[in-house]
Order: sequence, then structure tokens, then C-alpha cells
Amino acid sequence: MQLNSRFQPLYKLLFQSLIPQIEDVSENVSGVVLEVGCGNKIFEPWLIKNVKQYVGLEYPPAVERHSKYSNQYVDVFGDAMEIPFHNDCIDTYISLAVYEHLKAPHKAIEEAYRILKPGGIIVLILPQSNMTHGIPYDFQRWTSYGAVAFLLQHGFRPLKVYRQGSFYIQLLQRIQGRSTIINRLLGNENILGRLIQRSLIALDQNYFATVSDDPVSIMIVGRKILSNDRLPSWEDIAHVITKNNEKPRRVLSRSLLFELVYFGFLISLTLLYPFLTLWRTFVGKDRRTDLKIVYDEKRDLQNGNY
Repeated sequence: MQLNSRFQPLYKLLFQSLIPQIEDVSENVSGVVLEVGCGNKIFEPWLIKNVKQYVGLEYPPAVERHSKYSNQYVDVFGDAMEIPFHNDCIDTYISLAVYEHLKAPHKAIEEAYRILKPGGIIVLILPQSNMTHGIPYDFQRWTSYGAVAFLLQHGFRPLKVYRQGSFYIQLLQRIQGRSTIINRLLGNENILGRLIQRSLIALDQNYFATVSDDPVSIMIVGRKILSNDRLPSWEDIAHVITKNNEKPRRVLSRSLLFELVYFGFLISLTLLYPFLTLWRTFVGKDRRTDLKIVYDEKRDLQNGNY
């Protein structure tokens, strides 16, 4: 099964790499499901195997801001921090790459706890090293350890933690996230771009995505705590995550071609660097002396930026 037309071409290959994890999570998804910040419900086809009803909730201003969203996939309009549902009425709560855009994510997860039935399942994707996006509505990041603590603090027992995307996916994001000549050369519109993208994703899936110390994002599955639950401590889970992270990386026997393409690409960029440095120094502004201050109260008041 491939990602369908609901998905923007720019990120199609990037999110294709998450499908195996989504399929694994589907074993925990059942009953009445609420996806908060559903957008176009891009992962619904992989999550509905045991689902009775799949409901999508979206924040109205988000639909207005994102032309890629279609109202046809939204079943309920509302706020993640004030969900218009009764207590204990949902079997599975899903929110994928949404919490970073909330000023108070703790309120959203408290709402998740309120509407989930006892023993209900929560599935979250939380960014760790993802690029800043949805500007200016991008407020926080989590590590795998922070994601575990986040669930434990709000009444959920962590069941599974996935690390999503390695350095290769981060590189792909940065290539695709710039509207530059490089983006046009390596975008989806040409054969070279598609080759580079597929090479990076193949490396990500076959090399060390699952044991990367600095993944793009974290997917975590939890269960609403039952009265007889004996909760593991944060320290116990953190120890297991650290131990699993020390597993040896998989050998790239079948992906040698992709590895060679990748390193060839890096070498090309390395050779290009001196020319870019000369151009920056003699033609453009030498950014080595730029402090990159993006907010200065006194300066911005004087410049009338308020």
C-alpha cells in the first residue's frame, strides 16, 4: 500500500519510511478512535484494521492556515485542549506531530486522559530534531526519555517507544525544506532528486534508524493506567531504552549502492564548500560575523517592529 493523494509530494517519501512502524502500532489501535489534529488522515488506511469508528478532529484555524488540508476528512472541529467529547468515551486517542504546535501540551494530554476509557490507548508522534515548521506555531521538542516522562506524569503507562528517522532523513528534510536551486535539483520533479531521496530513505531503514541517538521524532504508545497497574519507574524504562540503543548497527550488505550514492553526494557538497565560502566573502555578506539575533527588544522597538 502506498501513500495516497491526500499527501503532499514533497513529504511523500519521507513519511513512507514511517509506514512499518505505523503498521506495528495498528495492533494496539481498536474500537472508537479519535485522531486529534487529523489533517487529511494520511495514516488512517494503516490504522483501521481493528477499528469500529475512526473520527478526525481538527482545529479550525489550522485548516484555514493550511491549504493542503481538506474539510472532507474532518469529522469534528474543536480544540485539542477542550475536546467536545464526554468522559471515558474513546478507545484509542491518536495525535501525530501535533503537540509541538500547542502552547500547553500538558492540557491536551489531560484531555486525552479524560476522554479515554480505562485501559484506553494513546498514540503520539513527538518531534525531537525535526526542523522548525508551521512557523510561528512551533513550541517544543521531546527526546525518547522526555516522551516517557510526559506519559507517566499524566497517567499513562508507556507500552512502546519508536525512534523515527536518522541522520539520513534529517538530511533529506533539510534538502527539501529549502526553496533553493538545490531543492529544485534534488526535489521530486526529476530523476536525480528521486534517486537521492530513495537512497537516503533506504539507508535510514536499513542502517541505524532504530538506534539513532538523535532521531527526527519519537512515536510513543501508552495505556491509560488501570487501578491494578504496577507502574514501572521512569529510571527503569530509560535504562531499557539506553540499553537497546547500544545494539550494533545493521550491516549494509544489500544497500552498498545507496551508501556509495550518499557519500558521493556528501563529497560533492564538500568540494562545493570552498567556492561557496569565496562567494560569501567577496560577493555576499560574510555571515561569520553575523550574530543571528532574531529578537532584540530595544532594536526592534526603535525600528518600529511592534
